[in-house]
Amino acid sequence: MKDNKGSIIVFSLILGSVIMTLATYLLYSSSLDNQIINTSINNIQASYIAEDKINLYFGDKKYCDDLIYNLKYYIKYNKLCNHMYKNKSIFNKNNLEIFREDGILKGSIKANSCYGNVNKTAVCIFNIINPIYNVSSPILLSSKVDNSEFFNDLTLTDFENKIEIIEVKNYDRVNLYLTNKSTNKIIIKFYRYGQDNPSKVKYLTKNQLFLVIKNDEMNNCSLSIFSEDNKLDNTLMGIIYVQGDLNLYHNITFNGIIGVSGGNLNVYSEEKPVVRGLLILDEYEEDKIEEKINLILDKFLIEYYGIFLPDFIKPEVYVIKQKE
Repeated sequence: MKDNKGSIIVFSLILGSVIMTLATYLLYSSSLDNQIINTSINNIQASYIAEDKINLYFGDKKYCDDLIYNLKYYIKYNKLCNHMYKNKSIFNKNNLEIFREDGILKGSIKANSCYGNVNKTAVCIFNIINPIYNVSSPILLSSKVDNSEFFNDLTLTDFENKIEIIEVKNYDRVNLYLTNKSTNKIIIKFYRYGQDNPSKVKYLTKNQLFLVIKNDEMNNCSLSIFSEDNKLDNTLMGIIYVQGDLNLYHNITFNGIIGVSGGNLNVYSEEKPVVRGLLILDEYEEDKIEEKINLILDKFLIEYYGIFLPDFIKPEVYVIKQKE
């Protein structure tokens, strides 16, 4: 009987040890599962926070304005800006990068987050330029421009307020003269009511020009560009838009973007004028245009001057990925 009591005690101790071991294992397993679940939740939350930051850059006006300003600044100066409207930019070389892929300008934004001691980094890749301007031809149909914005409500904006923009409306004709004078390299005369004397005259000291000529639906204006001396450097740069006819005289070279709406592009010159950049027209026959004008596609000039057009810079995200 005493031997049985001893066996029961030993068995009880063994059983107790087994139960304690199982209980300890279950507690450990439960704790481990809980840690795994919490880590997984923290990991997901950290990922969501990082992606939310990315989406904020494209959805919040303040962030969007800062992004677009930086992209324009980079295209013009080949470097990022460290300020915006005298305030520090939210972007820098650590979270914003700009690069080219297959000749197309692209950008990437990196955003970091931390949730429950889990650190995550999300990276988005986006296209910078409105895809309609990624052209393979120096001529673009106006119908391809989003909402016909270029031709209906074109308003040029100088994001640094350093360029004189001339916008006029309801003139019969405008004559622009390239000169060899330092004090007035460009003379522009504006005519109304069929008069021979101009209603207004402007003198510019530089050969860079942003000129927008609009008219009402009933009338069009003609813009004629002349050179006062065929021997001088007849180069004109910038952006020109006219609702009506554009008439080119002499061997003029234009570097930039030209838009013609509701009229024709006419050439009155023995030598072909040169347009280097982009032509935006309502309609055209490429063979006939190339007979009159030497057209050269220049994507650098399209980007350099395109930043002043509405909706030219149009960041569009096409992938967001987690960086390990």
